[in-house]
Amino acid sequence: MLCVFPALNCYAAELAQDSKSPIEILSDEVRYLDVENKAVFTGDVIATQDDLVVKSKTMEVFFEKKESKALDGAEKSNVKYIYFNDDVDIRNKADHATASKGEYDVAKGIFILRGNVVLEQAGSVLTGDELVHIKATGESLLKSNNKSKRVKAHIVQKGKEK
Repeated sequence: MLCVFPALNCYAAELAQDSKSPIEILSDEVRYLDVENKAVFTGDVIATQDDLVVKSKTMEVFFEKKESKALDGAEKSNVKYIYFNDDVDIRNKADHATASKGEYDVAKGIFILRGNVVLEQAGSVLTGDELVHIKATGESLLKSNNKSKRVKAHIVQKGKEK
């Protein structure tokens, strides 16, 4: 999946998937703030959807309210934005990414990892300060925010590991 230079694209695409599968979130506590229309999950949060697992110390989920109502009369809401705070760890079957924090704009399909970004797959490793993936175009950008610490790619070619 990291696909080694399409690496950025393939991996980030998985992170920004639009699966209709349910998302299971485990945490020590969840607090819903109606006025802000958000849920704050705290305490070693683990969010799972299909083969994708995202861990972080806290996660904030912002909802947009829909005009329509469910059969029981409750308002429906969709996830609008997700912030992953404090030590983000993302895995699927073949790939692994870590960063200080992350965010996902569901409506725009933009996924961002920030701070000590490390992407790994099959021995290949990409590091930088910020990863931005735009789902609609498939474009990904891994960059450094510091001239003295540049983006680094260690690419292991299939069948040539050393």
